[in-house]
Amino acid sequence: MKAIGLDLPPIRDMLPTVIPVAEVKEERIDFLFRLEDGSLLHLEFQTTAATRADMERFAGYDLKLLERYREIIRTVVIYSGRVKEAPVGFDGGSLVYRVTNVYLKSWDGEKEYEYLRERIDRGEELSRAEIVRLIFLPLMKHDGAEGEVAIKAAELAKRIRDEKQNLVFAAIIALSDRYMTEAQKKRLLEVVTMTQIEQWIREEGRKEGRIEGKIEGERQKALNAARVALKKGIMPEDVAEITGLSLDEVLAIRKEMGN
Repeated sequence: MKAIGLDLPPIRDMLPTVIPVAEVKEERIDFLFRLEDGSLLHLEFQTTAATRADMERFAGYDLKLLERYREIIRTVVIYSGRVKEAPVGFDGGSLVYRVTNVYLKSWDGEKEYEYLRERIDRGEELSRAEIVRLIFLPLMKHDGAEGEVAIKAAELAKRIRDEKQNLVFAAIIALSDRYMTEAQKKRLLEVVTMTQIEQWIREEGRKEGRIEGKIEGERQKALNAARVALKKGIMPEDVAEITGLSLDEVLAIRKEMGN
């Protein structure tokens, strides 16, 4: 089957220099890639046309990225096949913000799926551009729902025998909140069972559990210290400063103690 032509200039031109590691959900950003020239590619995914509030949110992300990295930032908004047009930014006076919109409405997802499936069936290695097309597959034009297509894309990715598999899984999982039901998310996790990405998810879950447990333990110590200090007659303002609790929390504790 002949490859489908994809009109994706802003990303297509960058693909040869993209480092295949994505920072996912930083400050709720969908994807952040560092390019080999040092610039940042900020991707946002939308299943509906962005509103002014969305644009201001994207701009806020980029300002934080600029403050942190001091690098050129290019923001591209990828729209699913349902969206035909969307705003490209806003004029806030001193702040004028612009993004590049990419529409998937003209991409035939069914043909693209068959093309990628045949490539994988033949045991051929997918190029970086084809990996991006596999990631975007659920957002292309399809007869079925995006969530079902995401599961099919993950099933294809499971047959990839190199490090690109992890990138596809990570991207689909990261974007699952956009278009997948809870039942579909559960099926997606079943697809990634026994893969490296599942091990990462479980490890991150264990780490978060340990961190949350440590934080909760430290907070409990602070609450106990506040109770002891209040019993000794120390002023609430001083207790708040000593324990790190807010004054409102200390006053609430004193009220519970009947003081």
